[in-house]
Amino acid sequence: MIESKDIRKMVEHVIRRQRGVVDSEPMDPAREWVTGILVTLLFVCVGGVVSYRYYSSTIAWEASMDAVVAPTVLYNALQVEEALSWYEAREEKYQELRGVMPAETPTSISLPAGDEASLEATSTPELVPEVELVPAAEIPVDPDESVGVPDLSV
Repeated sequence: MIESKDIRKMVEHVIRRQRGVVDSEPMDPAREWVTGILVTLLFVCVGGVVSYRYYSSTIAWEASMDAVVAPTVLYNALQVEEALSWYEAREEKYQELRGVMPAETPTSISLPAGDEASLEATSTPELVPEVELVPAAEIPVDPDESVGVPDLSV
């Protein structure tokens, strides 16, 4: 049979609900730990699947790329020599304007006796890919076309 204290509890429960006060459910530590571990495992699994798909697509993309072939660079030796002479003349003109005499470049370096053994060949890391340079002797050059060497007057 329902006693008056049970009826009073039900009435208080209804009145509290009408005022917007929610009954607090007791926290169950085991349930909260299981929920946290399951959510963490879900995130780890989703991250693993996404990482694996990205890795496999990257490997497939790299495998589908053709081997990179270094292009053959053609150059006109005459134009290179003219450009070098133009820059040398420009440097001499600059040194002359500064009032400094151009230094003579030594053609050979003499080493003291016994230093030949101390010189060792060292390899440096190659920063630029190796490119094959081929003179363009076969390129037709129009004699009427100017090379475009600028005027050296300052």
